[in-house]
Amino acid sequence: MPPNDKKLAQQPESVVQPVGKTLTWAEVEQHNGEDSLWLVVQDKVYDATAFQSRHPGGKLILQGAGRDATALFISSHPSAVKTSVLPKYYIGDVKKEPGKGNPYVWDGDFYKTLQTRVEDYFRKNKLSRQDHPQLYIKMMVVFFGFIYFYYRGFILNTSLFDKLLAGYSVSHWGISVMHDGCHGAFSKNPTICRFAAMFMDFIGASSYIWKHQHNIGHHAYTNGTQDPDASTGWPILRLSPYTRWLWYHQYQHVYAWFLYWFVSFRWQMNDINALRRGHYSHAASVPLYKITKSELIIFWLTKLGFFLWAVVIPTYFHGLVHGITGWMILNFVSSIHFALQFTVNHFEEELIFPEDGEHKETDWAKLQVLTTCNYGVGSKLAEILSGGLNYQIEHHLFPTLSHPHYAQISPIVQQTCKEFGVPYLSQPTFWDALVSHHGHLKFFGTTPTKEQASILADIEGKAKKKKEY
Repeated sequence: MPPNDKKLAQQPESVVQPVGKTLTWAEVEQHNGEDSLWLVVQDKVYDATAFQSRHPGGKLILQGAGRDATALFISSHPSAVKTSVLPKYYIGDVKKEPGKGNPYVWDGDFYKTLQTRVEDYFRKNKLSRQDHPQLYIKMMVVFFGFIYFYYRGFILNTSLFDKLLAGYSVSHWGISVMHDGCHGAFSKNPTICRFAAMFMDFIGASSYIWKHQHNIGHHAYTNGTQDPDASTGWPILRLSPYTRWLWYHQYQHVYAWFLYWFVSFRWQMNDINALRRGHYSHAASVPLYKITKSELIIFWLTKLGFFLWAVVIPTYFHGLVHGITGWMILNFVSSIHFALQFTVNHFEEELIFPEDGEHKETDWAKLQVLTTCNYGVGSKLAEILSGGLNYQIEHHLFPTLSHPHYAQISPIVQQTCKEFGVPYLSQPTFWDALVSHHGHLKFFGTTPTKEQASILADIEGKAKKKKEY
């Protein structure tokens, strides 16, 4: 423990939690909507039904409805909120059950120290965690850039180049605007955040489904068996030790790059299936919270709106062939940009998969570093083009900070990792990250060893027992 921060990190909590009744997970899971909203933080149950109207993040609190919200809560709020707000809404403790709850350790000195230092940075520099001016500039540039290139490429039909730039603008909406909006990182004003998040809906996918797959699933269980991203693409791709190897995976390091061109198409269809099934399609462990009326209206209206601007309008001006080919070009470009930005952050050669039996770390914050890779640290160009996703470690540790802040807090994170002996992986350039991702694809495409097969069998056995329970 660094001596200067030991006292701060070990301070006792100012409020002692009262003793409540014991509740089962079945009871908690019934309260999964705005009409009745319970959430669990570190095995304690809180009734936030009355509080949600005053929640600074607005409807984002619904992400924790009826489920373990520990990762969402701890990483999204200043440390003082845990003791100043939560106890007021405590109603009991949740009964421990196999396969339920979050399996990680939350009170380690590493994250306490890091939180204190980052909060001190914002306090001393009198900075807001959200509403960074660069975000609003990006929103305007990307929005009007898209309007310009869409008009030229799809209405005037000037050139293929304009269509390509329109597709690139669409992907930048996602990584530079929508991503911050869905995390509540764009603004302190929840309405502005919701508007920014809706850029995902405008480009044909769903911010409602995205929050489940990304915020609730991926961020809480990064590279774990409950992370939807760890099993995404299977059976076509094998990206982790949690999915079974099939003979054609030995070629995935070749054909995966072609499949990445279709990511947007998949999003546009899979979220409809997810809404119908009631859980995110890659993992039944990510059930959907009860959709609000406004979210349901937005879901279907924006689906229709996307079809109109991406297909119908270009078809009206230049015919069906132009409409279909333009829609495909738009999706191809946005897909490859999306895919490459997100895959290189977690599917790298040196990163771990915490439940594969080879790594025993259980500290959630440390695992965010061990399962995540940065690239181009210090490069302003990499930061602009990636929407700050090149600082993926900082993003996973503090997902509700506006992404332009990540470059500034990165030295704090690196120094704290060094002091606590936590490896901080960063590739020099985006190209280096792509090369490492290629190596990852090749490694998981090879025939598993007996030891690896045994690990998978053990994981599948545990999953079966959880289901039976």
